[in-house]
Amino acid sequence: MKYRFDPKSPVITLYATLSHLQTRRILMDLDTGATYTMIPCDIAEAIGYEPAYSKKKVTIITASGVEKALRSG
Repeated sequence: MKYRFDPKSPVITLYATLSHLQTRRILMDLDTGATYTMIPCDIAEAIGYEPAYSKKKVTIITASGVEKALRSG
């Protein structure tokens, strides 16, 4: 696939299709240096995951601070 983006923009934004039991298309920011890909819990639930059942938690340092996140897999 090819994506066009504005090289002057501080963020590369694109649509991604996420699927499990259901499918959702969401707008995401692309971070080429990220270790993890994060999606909102409500999107995870909408496609069929149950974030509350995740036993793995990670601490992620982002540009805006430290975040606690549930980890699948």
